[in-house]
Amino acid sequence: MQMVCEFQCSQKVHAGDLRRMLPTKHGIWHAYPPGLRLYGWCPAQHAFVAVNGALEADTKAIRGLNDQKRDEVRQFIAAHHLQGTVVRGDIRAVFPDPH
Repeated sequence: MQMVCEFQCSQKVHAGDLRRMLPTKHGIWHAYPPGLRLYGWCPAQHAFVAVNGALEADTKAIRGLNDQKRDEVRQFIAAHHLQGTVVRGDIRAVFPDPH
């Protein structure tokens, strides 16, 4: 919860807190709070929607779990016709410097 609060209130996203998933063309991201992984997409600049999550230990123990979670986000986006809301690009594209 602390990571989400810091994420919401921070002027700048820390590089290790949010990363694009491969393949990057899909615009799916995962966040890294301690012990957890959150999977989602950025529907607008300075916004992240988490669709699902997994325990960090499970992502290390279960082969392919990260790919499965990425695909679940893609399925969610498609099922709800949200493809047009996916902001693509690197961290600077979705969280540009506010200055």
